Amino acid sequence: MDQQLLEQWREIADDTLIRYCGTFSPILVEKAEGAFIYTTDGQSVLDFTSGQMCAIFGHNHPEMIAAL
Repeated sequence: MDQQLLEQWREIADDTLIRYCGTFSPILVEKAEGAFIYTTDGQSVLDFTSGQMCAIFGHNHPEMIAAL
């Protein structure tokens, strides 16, 4: 992702999104699959706090996608 566009997006997010704690993470997630999220700079991160919607199946489980 273009660095200038990324900075612009972060400014908009800081001004408009509700925070439930502290500040937003500096990473920007591009996609999620299984137990991992992938950032715009190519890092894969184990998502061990994914929450109720994907805790059992992981992100983008084929059967869930088919059902949707």
